Amino acid sequence: MKIQLLICLIIAALSTNAQVEINSKDLSDEQQKELLKSLKADSSKVLSEYATKACACIVSISTSNKSVEDFSKEIVSCIDKQVNGFDLIMTISNSIQSGNNKIEISFNTNKNSERYIRTYRLFETWLRDSCTALKEKLTSNNV
Repeated sequence: MKIQLLICLIIAALSTNAQVEINSKDLSDEQQKELLKSLKADSSKVLSEYATKACACIVSISTSNKSVEDFSKEIVSCIDKQVNGFDLIMTISNSIQSGNNKIEISFNTNKNSERYIRTYRLFETWLRDSCTALKEKLTSNNV
């Protein structure tokens, strides 16, 4: 719930400059800083939320009459769908926390980038540790 609220607040703040200016006039500098601090995303909670969605996707994968290669491609697809969302939320949160009045966000969806690979591996680790469906499907005789 907090993650969804954070996303809504960030999108609302980024979507219109006029809204940000109005809010800036209503809040003192100190109040603005406190508000931004309160918006900090907890990376472990955000990871858990997005990785849980990847796990749910893995649950939906049928293993019958499927090659290991095809099954692996579907797992990769489940993870890919969540990596960029997680990275975007964390990038926005970190930018907000920087304390600068001007927020610049660089977002790269290149799957060969170091950042993407690092985030993807973070998901793999979480899924290996916490996604029962992945463990069961990897050990089943159907794949």
